[in-house]
Amino acid sequence: MAGKQPKASTAKKAAKPTGRPSSYTQDLAERVCVLIAQGDSIAKIGETEGMPDARTIFRWLAANAGGEEDDPASFRQQYMRARASRADARFERLDEIMQKVEDGRLDPAAARVMMDAIKWQSGKENAKRYGEKVQLADADGEKLPAPPPFYVMGVVPAKQGE
Repeated sequence: MAGKQPKASTAKKAAKPTGRPSSYTQDLAERVCVLIAQGDSIAKIGETEGMPDARTIFRWLAANAGGEEDDPASFRQQYMRARASRADARFERLDEIMQKVEDGRLDPAAARVMMDAIKWQSGKENAKRYGEKVQLADADGEKLPAPPPFYVMGVVPAKQGE
């Protein structure tokens, strides 16, 4: 029995581990954000081979992996920039949908639903660029003037005994 060959199962242990990556790395975070900017959802990314699952990505967001709150390299900041870029990618599809309607390849009613959804999503993901403009008005519909500037005045604490 001396001279027995090791079992195949022990040889497999030295192989690369299988499963989804769950540890945060800057490279993996950048790959996730590129896919988001191209229009993929976190759910779709989580189903992709070699990518972390959706729960892991949401955990990274909650923990703000990779940096402090205002650090541009933090995952939350990268994610917010990717979502704003995704709004642009979504909005670019409007021309494609209009062309399909003109060519008779898409029902106008279906196109309207699709376009409304794209506009709504774009407005939520990049409100500055695609959101609704809000104009304040009084009860008669008259435009309200701009509010006066807001000044912050320093407060000096009272001295003890005064």
